[in-house]
Amino acid sequence: MKLSEAILLGSTVVHPRAGSLRFSRTDEGCALGMAAIAVGCKFGGPLRQIPVKDLRTSNIESVFGPWLLRVRDAPM
Repeated sequence: MKLSEAILLGSTVVHPRAGSLRFSRTDEGCALGMAAIAVGCKFGGPLRQIPVKDLRTSNIESVFGPWLLRVRDAPM
């Protein structure tokens, strides 16, 4: 599924609101939160402790998965 399709699908259950992936009390969230819900990601799990040098994802790897922390070489 393309990101644009996931955002569109997620927008049917999550109302747009900037500032966080998901506001659980009001069923609101940003575009990435909409996409995450559309592909089956779960919110509310325990947050992992991440070394400070790797803390560039605001602890959202618990939602999208640990692949966010993989270091990749830039293409040439």
